[in-house]
Amino acid sequence: MFFGLSLPGGGAVSLAEWQSFQQEEIVKVFDGFNVVDSVGYYKGKPERSKIVTVIVESKDIAKANALASLYAKRFKQDSVMIVKVPVLEWSFIGPDGQN
Repeated sequence: MFFGLSLPGGGAVSLAEWQSFQQEEIVKVFDGFNVVDSVGYYKGKPERSKIVTVIVESKDIAKANALASLYAKRFKQDSVMIVKVPVLEWSFIGPDGQN
């Protein structure tokens, strides 16, 4: 999910606002995810953004869509981009090298 941080008419979603959304919404929906700071371009202009990567089963894509819609409403965004790609395999490797 790609969350733009620019606000219409100027300004931006603050770090505190993002952290609140992350803690109050994303953490409650997904057990694990990764957040990366980035700069994206929208309509030819650079925009700070957050990329949230989460691996979910097909049945949980609706949860991602609901989060995107909530963010768009709360921060008056045109949209939040969601990219769906198949993940063929993943594992968690422990200190002993085993999963």
